[in-house]
Amino acid sequence: MTTSSILVENLTFTYPDGTIALRDIDLAVGGREFIAFIGQNGSGKTTLSKCLNGLLKPTAGRVVVDEIDTRQRGVVKQIVTRVGYVFQNPDHQLFNDSVFKEIAYGPRNIGLPESEVRARVEEAAAVAGLRPELFGTHPFFLPKGLRQRVAIASILALRPQTIIVDEPTTGQDMRQSIEIMNFLRQLWEDEEHTIIIVTHEMPIVDNAPGVLGDDGHLVG
Repeated sequence: MTTSSILVENLTFTYPDGTIALRDIDLAVGGREFIAFIGQNGSGKTTLSKCLNGLLKPTAGRVVVDEIDTRQRGVVKQIVTRVGYVFQNPDHQLFNDSVFKEIAYGPRNIGLPESEVRARVEEAAAVAGLRPELFGTHPFFLPKGLRQRVAIASILALRPQTIIVDEPTTGQDMRQSIEIMNFLRQLWEDEEHTIIIVTHEMPIVDNAPGVLGDDGHLVG
């Protein structure tokens, strides 16, 4: 696993319609942290997350992951092996016709040999609590909780140090919410990942530092 450090300096992001989502964000994320971006809808949480793994480029300021500036050309494959992003709705992330292919997609896309791809799929599935009997199943035939685990496993297969999970409890009942949060804490404690939770529900991230205010500023 790659050990990642993330440095954000004076990050501002403005959408093409002129909406300013982030203003002058300064942030440092080290190894093996458990933190949260907490704020109301529209506060910039998801925008910040997508800036951290290179899906969005800063309008001003910079984001540096392991000394790689995300504004540089051709660095996406390097960034995704360091910072993984799990979408709020797993159905927006899953597009292959089997669990195995879904988890294997990332490793194949970065050019790993098939033997290494299989090893990573088996490893990631085991960590995510997915039985090998599910490998041939279409992800959309699984309940949402398992689809979310498939989405997380697809990120784990790239072996990033940092995993960002966007609104992991949305649409889930209390039992499912507790299960997914316990799983994410296990990734932090046992697998030594840095976990960043994006949420508007403060109770689910007890004692996790980090608050994004409604005006796009990081306030705590």
